[in-house]
Order: sequence, then structure tokens, then C-alpha cells
Amino acid sequence: LAGIHLVSSMLDVSDGLLGDLDHLLAAGGRLGAEIILDQLPLSPAYRQLQSLDLLDGYLPALTGGEDYELLFTVSPEREDELAGITMEVGAALCCIGRIEEKAGIRLKLPGGQLFSADDLHGYDHFSVSQLSELH
Repeated sequence: LAGIHLVSSMLDVSDGLLGDLDHLLAAGGRLGAEIILDQLPLSPAYRQLQSLDLLDGYLPALTGGEDYELLFTVSPEREDELAGITMEVGAALCCIGRIEEKAGIRLKLPGGQLFSADDLHGYDHFSVSQLSELH
């Protein structure tokens, strides 16, 4: 993706979507984002087990680590170009939201309600609770 110069930023999601998205936004100068929760690429089994009409149903997918997916941004003007290229190579992509100038991450439920993700975080290797689990 980086080699075709369509992507404006990219990182791997290994510490949870919210934590890594926050890193990406900070690198861009404290931008914000809106994540459309029903567009997250969740397995059918996960969708069946979780109540996805409430924010709590999405928390493991938003904050859990070890996903090893790529999170990247593409200018809206080049979205169709990227879609064409990924179809050619057989890659699966999904748009999960948009970058905004207003700082912070907002989560949009299927019913349209918006929630701030300010108090939610991804996996932190150096948090006190994570370190205490090692002893």
C-alpha cells in the first residue's frame, strides 16, 4: 500500500484499535476520528455472541490487542482508486470511519448515537495493571 502512494498514514493494529488510532492521530497533529462501529470487520461468530446495539458489545474489538491488522488513511478523493487496486490483488478492505479536524475519537453506534472514546484505551504494555499480572 505504501508503495502505490495512495495511503497518507498507516500502522499495524497490535495494541487495540483505539490505542493505535490514537497514535496515528497524534502523529497527524492531534486530529480526531469518527469510527462507525457497524463497519468494523468482525467475524460472524463475534457478531452472534455480542450485543452490537450497545457500546459494551464493541469494547473487546476496540480495546483488545494482538489483532495484527493494518489501519491506514486514504484521501476521500482517492478511495475509488484504492478500491480498484485492492480488487485487482484480491485484498479485503473496509472503511471504518473518517478523520476529522476536531480532536478526539468518537464512536457511532448502529442507531446513530455518538460516544466519546476518551476514557477507552488500547492495550498498554507498561500500565501498572499489565505489569502486576507478570508477577
